[in-house]
Amino acid sequence: IEKASDRLQKLGLSPEEPFISIHLRELPNAGVDFRTVDIATYFPAIKEALNLGYKVVRFGSSHMSPLPTFNGLIDLVADSPGDNSLDLYTIWKSSFLVSTVSGPAGLANWIGTPALTTNVPSIGIHTLSGVSNNRYLPQVYLRENGKALSLSETLESPLGFWHGALSDEIPAVPRVRKNSPEDIRLAVREMFFLTNGGGRRDHELEATALKIRRENNSASFGKVSSEFLERNQNWVT
Repeated sequence: IEKASDRLQKLGLSPEEPFISIHLRELPNAGVDFRTVDIATYFPAIKEALNLGYKVVRFGSSHMSPLPTFNGLIDLVADSPGDNSLDLYTIWKSSFLVSTVSGPAGLANWIGTPALTTNVPSIGIHTLSGVSNNRYLPQVYLRENGKALSLSETLESPLGFWHGALSDEIPAVPRVRKNSPEDIRLAVREMFFLTNGGGRRDHELEATALKIRRENNSASFGKVSSEFLERNQNWVT
C-alpha cells in the first residue's frame, strides 16, 4: 500500500487528493464485441470529473489508445506501459470507477468501490447490485427502422441475455445505440453526488424498470442511472 501510494504520488497524485479511476474496453480490430467502446466518447466525462475536483487515473493494458493531455489526468497506460501492479490499489482507493463490462468492474464490486458501468449489453445479467452506489448505463438496441427496443422488448428477446462477443449466437448482428458522450458525462456527475452523500433519487421510473426486470427473469438488478432513465423515458414505458 505504501509503495503504491508513493508511486502514484510521483506521478502527480497526492494521498489526500480524491480521484476516480477509469478502465474501458476499446473497439476490437476484428469481430463483434458489444462490450467495447470508442474512448473519445468518454472525454467529456473525464473533463466533468476534473471540473468537479477529482483527479482521474486511467489504467489498463499497453495496447490501449493514448489519451489527450488533461490537467489532472494520470494515465498509467502511458506512464507505466505493461505494468499492472497499481491496478488493484487504484480501484480500491478510487471514489468510484468508470468502466465497461470487464474484470475491473466486477472487482470493484467485490472490494466495495462504487462503479459506473457504461455501455452495458445483456442488461439481464450484467448489472451487479452489490455496492449501493453502483450505477449502470445500458446500450439500447434498434430495429431495422431505427426505432429503439424498450427494456421489456429487450428482455423478451435473446438480446437481454446475450454476451455481445460472438455474432453467431443470434440470427443477425443487431444495431445498437451506444451511450452518448452526454449520457456518460451526466452519469459521472450523478456518481459524484451519490458518492458525496447527495442522496438517492428513487422515483417512479426506477420502480418501473425494476418491475419490468423482475417480470422478465433478469438475473441481476443493479440500478440503472437515474439520468439515463429521465433522458430515455420511453425505454421503460
